[in-house]
Parts: sequence; structure tokens; C-alpha cells
Amino acid sequence: MRKLLVLLLVAAVVGMVMSRGRRADKAPGGADGGVAVALTGADPSGETVSLSVEDATGDAQAPAGPDGARQETATEPDASGSTAPSLLSASTTGSKTATVRGEPDPVQAALHGRRLAAAVARAGSLVEAGKWLEARAILSSLYLESRGEWAAQLRELLDQINKELVFNPRCLTGAQVHVVQPGENLTKIGKKYGVNGQMIARLNGMADDRLRTRQKLKVLTGRTSAVLYKGEFRLALLLDGVYVKEYPVGIGKDDLTPTGELTVDTKLVHPDWYPPGGIIKYGEEGYQLGERWIGFADEPGAARLGIHGTDDEGTIGTKCSKGCIRLRNEDVIELYDFMQTGSRVRIWE
Repeated sequence: MRKLLVLLLVAAVVGMVMSRGRRADKAPGGADGGVAVALTGADPSGETVSLSVEDATGDAQAPAGPDGARQETATEPDASGSTAPSLLSASTTGSKTATVRGEPDPVQAALHGRRLAAAVARAGSLVEAGKWLEARAILSSLYLESRGEWAAQLRELLDQINKELVFNPRCLTGAQVHVVQPGENLTKIGKKYGVNGQMIARLNGMADDRLRTRQKLKVLTGRTSAVLYKGEFRLALLLDGVYVKEYPVGIGKDDLTPTGELTVDTKLVHPDWYPPGGIIKYGEEGYQLGERWIGFADEPGAARLGIHGTDDEGTIGTKCSKGCIRLRNEDVIELYDFMQTGSRVRIWE
């Protein structure tokens, strides 16, 4: 799908959050002070798309986290050295992150709704200017600080953007193009750019690893990492700190999945499983590691833990393991292609 649906989803997000704002946070004197933003631009494939956003309060301040705390907006250099807007986690309350549990306070929800609308409108302005990477950076930063319905709505927007920027082989915005030379293979090309060869194959929609001389390949560079939100059973894959994709997960029983930051040190296809008292190989009865193993370096409280697949998809979204993080097999194969040894995984409650 070449034409992004992002802007239609934007209207849904803003409609949801602003309906709360109108109920809970009317402007003094009963005036909304609303402003309408209408934008038109081209998506990365060159097709024209339009955005219509109504901010019922006209609040143009920086967005806030789920607790309503205001975040500051800044610019940071991206991988190419240019500057792109980002939302920093520091806030006027001093809270770096906040978790919404249950229904948020209506006044705080209204504040967050206004600022979310303002952030989306700013992202729309960048779309109008053809700056899709910068628009994604804004939405990604807000997603990483959000929980619950806010995160879900932002994820929908980001997934639509990344259908083009990441997963469409023909979209080269933010990518490098490698021309295959005689004798090259995916492993050698991946080492040249500091990424996995499997990741290059996936980005280019390749069914196998066969290459042709002078074949052109899309390459995205940068370090991969991930963030796990235990309370919401979701893991977000990041590239240079920017959202790529989210996966539902299963986690440890009895709080056996630790919080903190872990480092990937092993990656295995169809690894042997060593339950107490024996060894079970891939394909044998009782095998529970699925299609891939992404193992963490042993640390106190996190020995022999990792990310792996499962044939029992009913355990996804539950506390089911002895501390490992479970993904559906199709998801763990994709995550495996992106993650590298040395990648960091941050685990939040």
C-alpha cells in the first residue's frame, strides 16, 4: 500500500482525546478557543495526502506524558547529522516516565489530549514539508513516554508510517542504497553497514539470500534496541532510539522477568533447550523455545534469560514463563533479524 493512512488515523486520535478535553477542561468563560489545522503534503512515494486536525483548545504547547506533565521540545542530530525534533523525557514535575493504570484522571487526560493533538499537528506540519523522518521522531518520542490507549493510538500512526519508511523496499527515505558487487553476500554487506544481513533481506522483501551483481539493496543503518512494558505485555523494537514495530509478549510468573537494562549476547536459530534434568532438541516433544533464541548476558537476577518464540500463542499476553520473554514465532523471527549482539533491552514495569 503506497498511500499512507496516517492522516486518517490522526483524526481518530485527536477526536478521541479532544472529546475528553471538551468534557473535562473547558476554557474560561466557556470559549473553546479552538483552532483548525489543515495540511496537505506528499508521502514518501510521492502521492498526495491530507490532514485535518481540530485542537479544541488551541494549545500549542509541548505535549505531556500520561501524567499531564509538560515535556520540552528540542532538536537532536539524526544519523545523517541533520537535526530532527524530539521530545525529551524531562518534565516540569521531575518525572521521567509515568504509567497510566486504569482510567486516567479526566483533567490530566484533557491536558494530555490537548498536547497530543498539538504534537500530532506539528508532525502534520513536517509531513506537509516532506519531512517524514522528523514527523516520525516526534510521534516515536511521545509513544515511548505513553501508556494505555495513548500508546496504542500512537502505535497505529507509527505503524502506518513505517509501512513505507521501513518495510517498503521502494521507499528510500532515510535509507542508503547498496549496489551488490561480485563476490558479495548478505553477511559481508551487513558487516559493511554494521547491521544484520537478515535485516537487509527483510527490508528488501527477499525470499532467500541469493544476490545478483549490481542488484540495488535498501539498507537502514543504526543500532537496534528494544523496550519492554511488562504491565502491558508489549515490546517495542527501536532503531537508533526510534520506533520500528511493537510485538505482544508473554513474561515471567511471580515477577521473574526483571526490570532494568539487559544486553543481548547470543542469537541462535533452533537452539537446544536445557530444562532441569535434560536436553530437548528443536522438533522433539516438549520443546518450548520456538524458532529463535535471543539470549541476554548473565547478570544478577537475570541469569539464563532471553527472548524466544513459542508454539503456544495462548500464553502471549500472560505471565507464563520462568522469566524469559515469549513472542509468537513469526514475531520472534522478525525481531531476530533486526536485533544484534550488543543490543540493549530496557524493561519497565
